[in-house]
Amino acid sequence: MTAPHEPDRVDLLRTLLDGCFKVGVRHPADLASYPEARPMLDMLSPPHPGLSEHRRALAAHRMILTAV
Repeated sequence: MTAPHEPDRVDLLRTLLDGCFKVGVRHPADLASYPEARPMLDMLSPPHPGLSEHRRALAAHRMILTAV
């Protein structure tokens, strides 16, 4: 039996970035505040007991800026 098809992460990232672009994510806190941006935060910096939401948002925002 084969595993279910996992969506392509590049396509998913592109879709999530599109959503962030439409709402205008300018600050790390926007990743946690906007429902459209929340999936991007969870993808780039998954919830972890030792990390605050603020730290996760900073890390994810830094990744986006570095990539651009």
